[in-house]
Amino acid sequence: MTTDSKKYNVDNYIEDALVSKHESKPDRMIRIELEDGTVVIGKNRYDALKKIPTKSLLKSQKSQIEIFEKHHGIADYIKKITSQKEESEKILKAQEEKRAQIIATINKQSVWNVFLKTYEKHYQTRFIQDDDTLANIAPLVLYFAKDEQFLKHGAKDVNGAFLSKPNFDKGLCIIGGFGNGKTTIMNTFQRMFIGLDGFAFGRFSSHEIVRKYEEASKHSHPEIIENFWNMLIRSELYIDDVKAENEALAYGKKNLLNSLFQERYNKKLKTHISMNYAQGSNGNVLDALLEFKGKYSNQVYDRIYEMYNIIEFKGKSFRK
Repeated sequence: MTTDSKKYNVDNYIEDALVSKHESKPDRMIRIELEDGTVVIGKNRYDALKKIPTKSLLKSQKSQIEIFEKHHGIADYIKKITSQKEESEKILKAQEEKRAQIIATINKQSVWNVFLKTYEKHYQTRFIQDDDTLANIAPLVLYFAKDEQFLKHGAKDVNGAFLSKPNFDKGLCIIGGFGNGKTTIMNTFQRMFIGLDGFAFGRFSSHEIVRKYEEASKHSHPEIIENFWNMLIRSELYIDDVKAENEALAYGKKNLLNSLFQERYNKKLKTHISMNYAQGSNGNVLDALLEFKGKYSNQVYDRIYEMYNIIEFKGKSFRK
């Protein structure tokens, strides 16, 4: 790509590619006269003419440009690049239309149907449907379908008030027992919406984030760890099994997720998280949230109600 201030379009691309292609063969770019008497201008003259607005060019100057581009194969190159660009735009338009069609069909029934198919395809088994699993997944289906019935769901206190007022602008905070489907369900939703703007989200476990951060820190190039961090703070993200990760051992001990939660909050990025009940709490959502507070910070804890819809998953573990 050029370093000057000109707009970098197809013409600039062709111009720069031409320079690169012929820079080692200047004899092919100098002024020459063909056997039929046709004069082909040199590269310097061509560059000078290309800087003149097309409307201001004389007929003879336009002819010189055309002859130069034909002789050096630029005309065919322009045709090829333009054709490729048009084809790419056609493909992108078709993809956008397909996405729009998919979004238009999203409702709680279509989300549920696609969830069941995606789950079975990935895990090679059918999703177990019983009273607990259906109750657990119902608010998530409504949430991703953007169905207004979702606003009636969420964990409540002893007085029956929502711990966090349901809102589609918030992410999900799923709390439940060990092995009762939080991860597999959210992973399935993540796969369902890949490439679908407004629905798609990335996915990491808390352990993966710490491990990848430590691996990146071992490289001598600081941009590697910077690139990894930037990947974590640029779009919607699901973080699985929060509270369970160790501190990152890079540049001293670092509570990595605490920093990540704060930065994602500052950037107003939607975040989904899942966590287990606190050990020994006998399945209490508030105890899990207090453990979250102890793991991270008061500042991050205070924002949990602003950032997340709190959903409780009940039922036994499916792990054997």
